[in-house]
Amino acid sequence: MHYDVSAWITNAVYELYMQALQSLRHINEHRRAYEVVFNIVHYGVVRAFLTDPELSRDARFIKFLGVADNFLKKIFEIYDKYRANVSNIARNVFDGVLHLLKHIKGFRLVVFCDSMSLVEALYIAYKMRAGFINVVINPGGVTETYKFLLGAEEYMARQPRLEEIVSAIARRAGASHVIFRDYDEAVHMFESSEGVEPQLIVDEMYSATLRLEAALSRLKREGATVVLLSDHGYDIVPLTPGKFKTLHRWSPRSLSVIAPVLIIDPHNSNLVSGCQVASLGV
Repeated sequence: MHYDVSAWITNAVYELYMQALQSLRHINEHRRAYEVVFNIVHYGVVRAFLTDPELSRDARFIKFLGVADNFLKKIFEIYDKYRANVSNIARNVFDGVLHLLKHIKGFRLVVFCDSMSLVEALYIAYKMRAGFINVVINPGGVTETYKFLLGAEEYMARQPRLEEIVSAIARRAGASHVIFRDYDEAVHMFESSEGVEPQLIVDEMYSATLRLEAALSRLKREGATVVLLSDHGYDIVPLTPGKFKTLHRWSPRSLSVIAPVLIIDPHNSNLVSGCQVASLGV
């Protein structure tokens, strides 16, 4: 059953990403592309377009909106039904990443992106032409619960530091590692505010994404294969009319529980589909 659920998630993420590529190809301005993804993904949770209420009337994005909405509904159903087993599902996903890395040559680096959401993952995959994209379900929507998802049984008797977990994951992947904290810093900045306009959140998250993308582009030019991991996403929460804050936490419908995984391989930008991963025995 864990395999069936993992295979469904892998194939569904692939479908979502392919639809994003199809819809975003009409856009020439990168910031606009990011904002479209931001609005469409968050719509699946808050049921509103946060900065572009006319988006649903644009024929270029109607199918993207439908695919994203259906994807999130199914992820939340899986979360409700298999919450007690999500650690096994998460390990299946990561084992798939390790299996793919066996066939990739060159320098490897794990970039652990604290609080990177599905929004940023889809956009970065689109911009960098990632060779693999998937998601892990984090049942608590916070870093603490993520620390135990990927097979770190030796840490169960104590609370490990995030650095320890990232280091252990990187060793399994035969890679070095760094931690990118800009998303998490932005999330906590807005979380402690009295509420801001959603456009300010978009601007800050896009700025962080540009910094990450610049680093990834440099690594790609140097021939490095990069694995991007996130511990959880973040949510946009209304406070007063027109004012919102960000946070990461569990709720029945929450982007916080979705932790993306990407592989950027400078030697091969062909996306590995869910069917291909399944055929590898993952």
